[in-house]
Amino acid sequence: MAKANLETFQNNIVRHISPLVATPDCRICHTNANVGDVLGILEVKQNLNVLFRIKISIYNIFNHYSYFCYLHLYLQDIQQK
Repeated sequence: MAKANLETFQNNIVRHISPLVATPDCRICHTNANVGDVLGILEVKQNLNVLFRIKISIYNIFNHYSYFCYLHLYLQDIQQK
């Protein structure tokens, strides 16, 4: 039986699904299984929205900081005139 993996990316969520394929070691507990049988699946989901929110927050902080630096320089220039 061929091993097949599935990966999807939707709504900023990465989803990876892999089959859990029986090995000789699995037969110690799973006596009815044959080597190569699919005993189950492993699904891993990672929500990237949190990472995108952090990126946006850092971007916003940088923009605000840049604005205040520009404002500070502008006010200094006015005071010198």
